[in-house]
Amino acid sequence: MEVKQVIDYTFRKILKRKEIFELAVDRGLEKGMQIEEWLLIEMLANLKKLKHNKKLSAVEGEHSYHKGKSRLKCDLWWKTEDKEFWLEVKTIVLAKDIERGSLQNISNDLDKMREIRSEGEKYHLSIVFPVGTDEKLKYWKKEISIKYRDKGLLKENVWKSYVKIENKKEIILFLLFRE
Repeated sequence: MEVKQVIDYTFRKILKRKEIFELAVDRGLEKGMQIEEWLLIEMLANLKKLKHNKKLSAVEGEHSYHKGKSRLKCDLWWKTEDKEFWLEVKTIVLAKDIERGSLQNISNDLDKMREIRSEGEKYHLSIVFPVGTDEKLKYWKKEISIKYRDKGLLKENVWKSYVKIENKKEIILFLLFRE
């Protein structure tokens, strides 16, 4: 399975959980990154389903790797018969009170990702919501793409999806880049 197919599969049910997205936008879920933790748990559960269905041979959340004497962790890791995949995920929630997550958080993730010493394929997924206007959509695509380009990553796929937040159809922007 291609990485985009895996991500699409992991998000099918997630996008139907509008109440979680509403909470994230309404209150920012306190410290702001809890939505990211929830997304990772849901994605991991769906990756495990793919493993159970024999589409993947191994799956792990918070997969460890070494940087010198330190042990770091990558958000999601999976393996097919012949390849391994590493995925870092970063969310930016444009909550009512404040922006949760930032371009700097993405940059930090990309620096961390560079430390993975593996022959496997390395990807970074940014998720921004609710985007709102076309002008904001263009802004976030441009700014995040610049971050990726500056760090030497290649565009794999950019797409948008929709979720209902307070009975309004809102855009969720996905940007997938690979090292």
